[in-house]
Amino acid sequence: MHAEVGDTVKWVNMDAVAHSATTKGGWDVTVRPHKSASAVMTKAGEFNYHCRFHPNMTGHITVTAP
Repeated sequence: MHAEVGDTVKWVNMDAVAHSATTKGGWDVTVRPHKSASAVMTKAGEFNYHCRFHPNMTGHITVTAP
């Protein structure tokens, strides 16, 4: 996934249990069941994230300067 600083990234949870998009020293977004949640990207870099409830669920986002 790619985004620019200032972009809003949205996660959609279609499951019956909560998930999160969590980074070390970055964001920690909780996504409730059958809902969405978002975060504004505030700095450029390569970010690996995971679900703090299900650590085997992971993702990656590259955030670039505009």
